[in-house]
Amino acid sequence: MVTNSAEDTARRPSVKVGLAIEALIAQIKKAYSDKSFDTALRVSEQVLGIDPDNFVALRCEARIYSQRGETDRAEPNWRRIVDTAEDKSEAAIALARIAHGRGEWDSMAQFADLAVSGPSEHPDALRLAVQARIRGKNVAHLPQLLSRLYRRDPERGMAFLRGMGTPDLVQTQAATLALLKDTLGSDRALRPFVRACRDAWKTGAVRATSKQEDETTASFLRAIWEYDPDGRAQVIERLHDLSRSRTRYLRMAIKKGDRAEILQHAESLVQFNPTCFEALFAIARLTTGNEPEKAAACFHACATLKPDDGHLKYLEGMALAGCGRLAEAIEAYNEAADRIGDRSDPEFEATIAEVTKLGPMVIRLAINQAHAGQLASAKILYAAAKTAGLSPAPDRAKLTARDKFAFHSGVLLSTAKETMRSLLKASSSGFARVRRRLNRLRSRIVPRSSAAAPS
Repeated sequence: MVTNSAEDTARRPSVKVGLAIEALIAQIKKAYSDKSFDTALRVSEQVLGIDPDNFVALRCEARIYSQRGETDRAEPNWRRIVDTAEDKSEAAIALARIAHGRGEWDSMAQFADLAVSGPSEHPDALRLAVQARIRGKNVAHLPQLLSRLYRRDPERGMAFLRGMGTPDLVQTQAATLALLKDTLGSDRALRPFVRACRDAWKTGAVRATSKQEDETTASFLRAIWEYDPDGRAQVIERLHDLSRSRTRYLRMAIKKGDRAEILQHAESLVQFNPTCFEALFAIARLTTGNEPEKAAACFHACATLKPDDGHLKYLEGMALAGCGRLAEAIEAYNEAADRIGDRSDPEFEATIAEVTKLGPMVIRLAINQAHAGQLASAKILYAAAKTAGLSPAPDRAKLTARDKFAFHSGVLLSTAKETMRSLLKASSSGFARVRRRLNRLRSRIVPRSSAAAPS
């Protein structure tokens, strides 16, 4: 005797709906591949009436509207995909292009960045991200994006680089080329371009100096320093000469004790002369409490300018810890201890105490992230936790066997889960391909059988 439970009865409608949607999606795909776009739109509307977030239907409509130039109708669908779908890259690129057509550079950069952050480095997404920043005069992260674009598509990357010899972009050009230094040996096109750029920077600085254009002179000097910060002592000295009046205003503000005025002069001075220690240190000290990210960046710049000063690395570690970048904080503290060297120095002891305090926090975070499947960041944290126990100081935190087991078991479990998900995804897509082939075969056989049947 067969009985139907209440659960089975309740499940039946949802199963039927799922089968209906699956059949409609098959119709959408066929209509789209056959270029029967009106049919594809009509069936997509049916699917979205049942499932408003259906990826296939949303994408189909958005693609067709985009191809027809109806961006106002395509845009809501692309935005819906960005908000709900796992794969956002195509939608983000489409929205970046729409923003480009409207001249909305900030919005263009936002969507292009979303596409760039995905697992695949799509050249169009990188190109749009670079173009948005150049058009919007926002060079934040531009060297990193442009160097990635060049590695992915040298022709497009070089086209951007060639157009960046103007005073407002020349420092970004130099920073990008600095990131590409490792490719110089194997890239025949890049080597002569770098030589030409370095000559152009020097010539630009000389010409601007002869015309007494301090801002332009400084821009070309910053480019020379950006490409080779360790070998340009004369450039740094020249930048200091050009920024003397600005430095004097900063010192006057510091003497008055006006925080807002100090920050205003310091930030202006750093923009003009990124090698000015006084300005960087002033910004770092004033932003430690409320803007630890900015403070960490400025302390790092200070520590780079004074590579023997352990106190600056210690302050950088404090700022990094303050903004939750614990692995980097431990790295900074370790370098501070190396710079100080003297174990009897009170600052050495303070540095060790901070690492000892952070060690247990970092290993717990590493274990949690390992079990949550965030393996990349978990491994960085675990490596930092291991370095927290390398010092011979007796009170330095050590990783226990229990910590090591918890971390490695989390990595293994998360890796196994990811492997299973990949296998299930592959098998389901394989089954789907087999089913489509069977349906195609059936559609060919059934008409033949009907024709062969006696009337």
